[in-house]
Amino acid sequence: SSFSYSFDIMFIMIGFFFFLTLRPGCLKMYKEKSTGNVPYVLFLLFAVVSALSLQYALMIQNNALVLLNVIAVLVWGFYCATYIVVSQPKTMATLKFLAIMGIYSGNLYYLRIVPAKAVLPTLGNYLIVWCTIANAMPLKDVMTMLREKSNKSCDMALLSAGALNGGVWSYYGYLLSDNAIFIPSLVALAVSILKFIVYFFYELPSPHWKTIHSNGAIN
Repeated sequence: SSFSYSFDIMFIMIGFFFFLTLRPGCLKMYKEKSTGNVPYVLFLLFAVVSALSLQYALMIQNNALVLLNVIAVLVWGFYCATYIVVSQPKTMATLKFLAIMGIYSGNLYYLRIVPAKAVLPTLGNYLIVWCTIANAMPLKDVMTMLREKSNKSCDMALLSAGALNGGVWSYYGYLLSDNAIFIPSLVALAVSILKFIVYFFYELPSPHWKTIHSNGAIN
């Protein structure tokens, strides 16, 4: 339908916007030759998620998902490669890459030995697990803000793009009645909302709120 086509276009555009918000961080990492505060494991997880999502999209014959995940595989792969190039020494980064790829290869091998009719449901379960883990990892950013009592470590552009992306994916999964898309995306949206709450908590001008947080009680 025209509605479905229009939503696919919007979905792809929002996905592109999300990828663009990641670009400054990658460029900064390369220019400064520093991997400090770069979530490399998250990059690796999203690379695997994108590869599995591409396989899933091909199986359900969803062209919008295919296009978006082809780009996602390239983007996350590029970010991971950039991290390995910049990191010094490269041993740990390479070992993490090999470990994640080993797990991914194990997933692919299992898909080859299950009955044909079980491949799609199994792949969907993979996505629910992998995507939920990846989308929940930014909770670490919440802990960082709480520990530092500051929102300076949080990138608002990236947070906004992530929230928008999570919201759209959630709705898209709902429209398709596809839990492999809906559940992880809902987790991403919930984490983004929590990050927004903490972010704006530290934007409040009143020192009274800071006192509550610091002392755990109203003075």
